[in-house]
Amino acid sequence: MLRGADANDARGAAAIVGAVLDSPEIEAGHPHQGDFRWLVDDPEVVELDAVQFVLRKPLPLLVQYADRLPTALLQCCRAALELTLAEEARLEVAPTYTNIHLVSLLALVAGGEWLSDTHLLALGRERWARFRGKPGGP
Repeated sequence: MLRGADANDARGAAAIVGAVLDSPEIEAGHPHQGDFRWLVDDPEVVELDAVQFVLRKPLPLLVQYADRLPTALLQCCRAALELTLAEEARLEVAPTYTNIHLVSLLALVAGGEWLSDTHLLALGRERWARFRGKPGGP
């Protein structure tokens, strides 16, 4: 939808991205603030790896097509990503959960770059280096 030049497609895509990134747990002090409910009608966060599965789709879209999204939506996306990536950083998924761990690393690196957040970017790179067996960084 974002690849095309059609304004209706861009509006539709913006609505989808906005709905996804408008759904993390936002209650201050919640132990999983920034994570997502697995199902829309779940009363609270029950799957701690939901954040990885949710971020793996909209984050690359933001990196590639942010220039096609409305400024107000991008501001909401920034706020949501700051919240969700803080949860991502707290979780530190074990490398034995390889697919989830790699998606977590992608989120930290790509999200850190998109947000220009040097802490998240460095954390993602450091965890990537550890995963590759090279402690201390790339």
